[in-house]
Amino acid sequence: MPISIPTHERGEWPSSYGSDMDTFTRSERSRIMRAVRSTGTEPENKCEALLRTLKLKFSQHPPNLAGRPDFVLRKYRLAIFVHGCFWHAHRECQHSALPTSNTEYWAKKIAGNRRRDRRVRDELRKDGWRTAVIWECRLRKPNSVARRLLRLTSWEKLR
Repeated sequence: MPISIPTHERGEWPSSYGSDMDTFTRSERSRIMRAVRSTGTEPENKCEALLRTLKLKFSQHPPNLAGRPDFVLRKYRLAIFVHGCFWHAHRECQHSALPTSNTEYWAKKIAGNRRRDRRVRDELRKDGWRTAVIWECRLRKPNSVARRLLRLTSWEKLR
């Protein structure tokens, strides 16, 4: 007698789950999530372009620093993280809303991201680094981000 495997364990979601569930099968959702990049993202590329325009010397993702910051300006002991509004729950942004399906998973995932972010920044500060977060939505106004980067790298700030 064949064993009946529930459709969700075979990578399919039954239509009886309703519209509040994922519209993709598990394998499709897995493929989509694997395509989400952690480095070389559009916001990261925009920030890199700003740093180059401002002629600031930087390195990217140094493996010897906690959390592998997106950018490190060693001269200023500054670690910069470029955060996606959704992935890091930017409180002031409309792009940080949780999905309407699988909300328990996403709430747990994003809360974990925020805890890790806080732990990494605290660890860097204990090691004598200053930290800054540049939010994805803020990069839509590059002049504002450029002014902030200049303030963070001004010598008066270091005294």
